[in-house]
Amino acid sequence: MDLISKALKKSRFKMLESGSEGHQGYLKAVWGGKLKSYFIGNLPFGKLVKSGKRLGAEVEITTHGSGSYVRLLVVPYMELWNRPEVFLISQGILEKLTDDSFSRKKLDEVMARLRTPIAK
Repeated sequence: MDLISKALKKSRFKMLESGSEGHQGYLKAVWGGKLKSYFIGNLPFGKLVKSGKRLGAEVEITTHGSGSYVRLLVVPYMELWNRPEVFLISQGILEKLTDDSFSRKKLDEVMARLRTPIAK
């Protein structure tokens, strides 16, 4: 869990909560500033630029036998309801495309950071 937490912090995510229950650990984090994304997002086409976006990251680690399963999600984040954004309810089509592209880039960045310590 520490390795994933460090990778998220290096990718500029802020930790919201973490913990463990039995054989399962979890972590939640957010990328992007609340005020900055709010003001830039309210400008014309502001939600289409990187600084007008927020991303949420969720990690679940479940131990199973001698190994562990890791589930890592990076999705567009909606502060108001503290959950992922919902297509066509809170996002337009063009915003959805740019959100998905940026989410994928951040996920790739975090995964690259996770691979580096393992390879050493």
